[in-house]
Amino acid sequence: MSALFHDFAKTKLSLSLDGLTIYHANFPQKAAKEIRKIPGYVSTIMREDDEHNLFHRDLFNRDDYHWHFAFDSMIDRGKLSRILDILIKYNCISDNNKNIFMQSYDARYQQFITPLKLTHRDKYKDTASIIKFIKQCNDNDLLVHLHKHLLDSKFDYLRARTGRFSFSFWRGTNKKGETVETSRSWAMIEKTLALQMGINICDQATKFTPQFAEKKSRQLACFYPFFMIARYFFSWPLMGNSSFEAFSRGDEIEFREKRYQHFRYLH
Repeated sequence: MSALFHDFAKTKLSLSLDGLTIYHANFPQKAAKEIRKIPGYVSTIMREDDEHNLFHRDLFNRDDYHWHFAFDSMIDRGKLSRILDILIKYNCISDNNKNIFMQSYDARYQQFITPLKLTHRDKYKDTASIIKFIKQCNDNDLLVHLHKHLLDSKFDYLRARTGRFSFSFWRGTNKKGETVETSRSWAMIEKTLALQMGINICDQATKFTPQFAEKKSRQLACFYPFFMIARYFFSWPLMGNSSFEAFSRGDEIEFREKRYQHFRYLH
């Protein structure tokens, strides 16, 4: 799957995890200024930036005049609506265009859940289905949304600890982003999410440089804590998370090996 994008009469829009690309021949500077005032705005991405290709996961001609607005975390529904209202204000899109894009946004995050076909009872079967989906998903916005979806209390069975001991050797995150004891199933789901998100970034970035990797790792650790925690008790907190460390220093070869070994271990 690609990014969420639409080609409207005056403006083309392309939405990624934490960025919106606006294709408009004469995009108003006042509109750009207002978007930059929205909380969470980080920067305007330029062609020479390492992450530039992350904002071109659509079918549009990248030589057409466009702007990339990057934010610090996933662009949620409220933030997207606010951006689109600015575009309406400056006559870049219509009210109907906004409604269409918002409906597509909602559909994107509702429809991808259905193919998982979860039992909502069998922890091990559902864990396997979830991990299989994650491994094949190259859209980090879907992966982040999946994590948020699975944190709902109806999926607590995935985190239920079983056995004679109340103590768990595994660590995961909860709704508050806190590191807590959890089941092996939930620890493996979060680890798979982190590794796949990292691989997607390696594959889709223009260049996976140490500078870009260090900046991106700080962002991911801040807004998606599951990306960086150590999941096994005896490696926490002294030894840390070796996969996260490889990613954060831009060691793509080692990071890919960590992902390979993870899936080999799961099998």
